[in-house]
Amino acid sequence: MELQTGDLGSAVSDLQKVINQYGSTESAKRATFLLASAYYYAKDYNQAQSFFEKSLDRYKDDPHMAASAQAGIADCYMQKGNFLLAGDNYVMAVSMDPQGFLAPQFLLQAADAYSRADQKDKSKDILDRLIREYPDSREVYQAKIQLGEDM
Repeated sequence: MELQTGDLGSAVSDLQKVINQYGSTESAKRATFLLASAYYYAKDYNQAQSFFEKSLDRYKDDPHMAASAQAGIADCYMQKGNFLLAGDNYVMAVSMDPQGFLAPQFLLQAADAYSRADQKDKSKDILDRLIREYPDSREVYQAKIQLGEDM
């Protein structure tokens, strides 16, 4: 609730308590991911990345959550201006849950990151992959537009 209302200070404090008191429970796993998100929204990208990495370790048996944590790491790299690592981490997120509903979005974000890193060929390859592997996704339209702009 505190995250939804923007009370990040209270959310961070309460989530940290859940993690400390309930260690390896499902609630602590979820709290770790939410704490990473809270730090991200507070623009503390180093702390966010650290907790996304912890979340990734805790969710290694859940492809959807692992992919989301990996994408969170990529988002932190984007915010810190390390676009090449961001692109690589978005691609890793797709590999963790290739059938997940967020996979096309992660590929589109990877293409954007590679483009910002001046890796135009990588960006084009990712857009081609998105179109080929996820032809029915809503991201295909955007990928086609981006490919057209790059020509």
